[in-house]
Amino acid sequence: MAATTTLPPIPPSTCALASLPSASKMAARRVLRLAERQARSLRPLPRPPQRIGQWRESFGLSPSPSGPGPLRDLPDWSFADGRPSPPWRGQLRRLREQRELACRALALSRSLEAAKDPPKAPSTNQ
Repeated sequence: MAATTTLPPIPPSTCALASLPSASKMAARRVLRLAERQARSLRPLPRPPQRIGQWRESFGLSPSPSGPGPLRDLPDWSFADGRPSPPWRGQLRRLREQRELACRALALSRSLEAAKDPPKAPSTNQ
């Protein structure tokens, strides 16, 4: 069975049905309720609002406008004689972070390799 919801009655003073006879009012109210129920069932459910990061990702962009890409990584200008512009603070910071990360990865890799190799016992050739 389909669940039906009851709507609150419409006060006669605010309704255009006040001038109709009572039997016609009841029929008109039934028609209005039926039309409202049909309109509710045909109305699509609204989609939840989409975060701006999800919208950017759906177009193949980074979630943040300040994410990696040519606008962040390439220089805005260069000297007329072809020399590159000096790096920005953000570029220097990212370069330093990438170097630190690479050094840490290398150190961890070396420690793993050292842990895999069994320690060599001193040979006793006498």
